[in-house]
Amino acid sequence: MRYQYLFIVFFLIFSAFTVLDFRRRRISGEYFLAANSISGVAITFLANENLLIKVSNILGITLPSNLAMFSISILGLVLSYAINKELRALANKVALLAQEIALLKNGK
Repeated sequence: MRYQYLFIVFFLIFSAFTVLDFRRRRISGEYFLAANSISGVAITFLANENLLIKVSNILGITLPSNLAMFSISILGLVLSYAINKELRALANKVALLAQEIALLKNGK
């Protein structure tokens, strides 16, 4: 039970850091929401240990740890998709800026 409180404090501190990074514009809104939703779910399951067992039984998953690992893998896929999407947008911006620089150099 003591370890649960330690993890709850860890996730609360992590959430506080993501709020500070979001306010300083170091991370975007998508990452802020994803990180805080992961922290919120983790805190919910840590605060009530029977909740994870109930949810896994409802979904038909034998072990609650399998549900936790499956959920983490799905969230990892969602975050990797969001990162890929942002990288693609940044690559397009870089390409446009390179074209503008080339046009400005040729115009002189």
